[in-house]
Amino acid sequence: LYAATYLVTHALQFLLAEPRLKDYPPEAILRAALTASGFLLVGTVVWSFWACRPRRLPPVCRALEGNHGTSVLLFLLFLGTAYTVFDHAGWLGAFPAGLVTAARSIFRGPIGFATFVLALRWGKRLLNPSQRSLFLGLFLAYCVGDASSIFLVGAVIACLMFVLGLTLGRARLPWVAIAIPLLVVGTLHVGKADMRSRYWAEGQQGNNLAPQQYPAFYVDWLKSSLSQIVLNKQEEEDTHQSILSRANTVYLLLQAQQMTPDEVPFLRGATYAIIPSALVPRLFDAEKASPHYSTSLLNVHYGNQTLEATQSTSIGWGLLNEAYANFGYLGCFVVAMLLASFFGLVTWWCKDMPANSVAFLVGIYTLGFALQTEMTAAIFITAYLQGLVGLLIMTWFFASQVQTAQAGQEPAPQRPARRGRRKAMVEEPGQLQRR
Repeated sequence: LYAATYLVTHALQFLLAEPRLKDYPPEAILRAALTASGFLLVGTVVWSFWACRPRRLPPVCRALEGNHGTSVLLFLLFLGTAYTVFDHAGWLGAFPAGLVTAARSIFRGPIGFATFVLALRWGKRLLNPSQRSLFLGLFLAYCVGDASSIFLVGAVIACLMFVLGLTLGRARLPWVAIAIPLLVVGTLHVGKADMRSRYWAEGQQGNNLAPQQYPAFYVDWLKSSLSQIVLNKQEEEDTHQSILSRANTVYLLLQAQQMTPDEVPFLRGATYAIIPSALVPRLFDAEKASPHYSTSLLNVHYGNQTLEATQSTSIGWGLLNEAYANFGYLGCFVVAMLLASFFGLVTWWCKDMPANSVAFLVGIYTLGFALQTEMTAAIFITAYLQGLVGLLIMTWFFASQVQTAQAGQEPAPQRPARRGRRKAMVEEPGQLQRR
């Protein structure tokens, strides 16, 4: 799936002649295409080496069982939704920044895998009507609350996890569940730039919006989008910026290959040097470097933005482009090896495990990060580890130890040995022998 994201960010951009690529000669485009292809080829070989290794299932595993597991997943989705609504309303400003950051990791981390597993169970008809209604209500509340910041990426990832889980559960494509998010996101995307210019404060990303303001806000957003669609009033810079072109990151690879090292030097690990500091919880170091500084450093280094502009707008680079900007082709090769080994080991660890096991949930959580195309290494590692800690803490409290079943089967709960029966067998050897 990670390799499939390059169909959108790279392959389709070449095929559809995205406007930002027209300034580059054919040989530069061929060079970028070969770089991306080699990156994916090396990654696929390394991933296959780890993922295809024999896996001996453990006799027991920790899992969320039956209706209890469904209730836990709904509770985790409720916590993530509640935190999102409170955070975007600005109601958490009275708490220390370090505490808010830690809470974000714990409460928002499980949203993706909870959505996937609940959608999977819905597709397999394992949810009763009340559970389906509650799940759908929480899911929609999260999407509405998260998109109120006028960032659509969180809601889009949640929709992808919902559609993927429903597809695997039903063993067919849920066309209605695919069409509705595409229509809604596509419409809102058209008016996104206008809404940001009117609702975001200068030099700030995001806005504070209380739940009671949602109806008027989304009506305003819908009117802005429809007016630009019908009257064709989009700003010139956004005229060609469809949802597909918004996902374009290959132009950054072209820029890096054209400018480095003739016009600007390689960064030589400057964006990776942020990672150790970024891993320190903000509770212990309130002045620590933000992992998003790596994105700002790349954009300033290549002249895409000023340092002041990065405070309000972010241009995501992605792991491949960042690797080339730091160490050229060697960096691309090393990152491909490391990333593929990580994805391969996670695949190997969770394959053939029950769908309600903690290992499988970690795999789904990792899948959500594989769909992120604009993260630098610092953002990827810190966000992944923070969310993983929250996931493991939650599942540790709510999961129970069960016997590992065969692939595709639900695990059976572990039952303690019945000592009374064993004692009876010892006292009646004749009866045991006849049996």
